[in-house]
Amino acid sequence: MALRIAEYTFLTARQEAIIENGKLTINMPLYSVIYIRCNSETPKKTEITFIFPNGETVRYDADNILLSNFTKEEIIEKKLYVLIPFYVLRY
Repeated sequence: MALRIAEYTFLTARQEAIIENGKLTINMPLYSVIYIRCNSETPKKTEITFIFPNGETVRYDADNILLSNFTKEEIIEKKLYVLIPFYVLRY
């Protein structure tokens, strides 16, 4: 899962990359993983660590969204309308 997230976020960031004076700046977007079903082993966050050739490491992580943590009222209140079909499928 984390490898796909790294790929997708890089592809998204690449579209907005800025090149100035031979320097490339890539702003990585915030990502989230939405778990429709979860259990006690479902991770609360997804962590990606990039290790560069110069030895520098960069941690890139985000909290996961667990649908089971939301009530239907919260979904409406927070305008997370895209989650409604998945909420219905839980039952």
